[in-house]
Amino acid sequence: VDEQRVGLLGALVGTEVVGRTGVEMEAMTACAVAALTVYDMVKGLERGVSIEAIELVEKSGGRSGEWRRAR
Repeated sequence: VDEQRVGLLGALVGTEVVGRTGVEMEAMTACAVAALTVYDMVKGLERGVSIEAIELVEKSGGRSGEWRRAR
C-alpha cells in the first residue's frame, strides 16, 4: 500500500451535449459538488480533510476541437 495515497478519493465526471456550447463548467461543478459532499460527511471524523484539485482532463468537439491535459 502506498502510504502517500491512503485515504485519497478521486471523482471523474463525464458529460455529453448535442448543442453547440460546451459543458465542461457543468462537469467541473458536478465534481466540486461531489467533493464537497464527501468533505461534509468526513469533516467530523478527520479535521484535516481537504479538497486539493479539480481539473479538466479532456475536452472534444466545439470550436477548439480536441484537448487533453498533459500528465
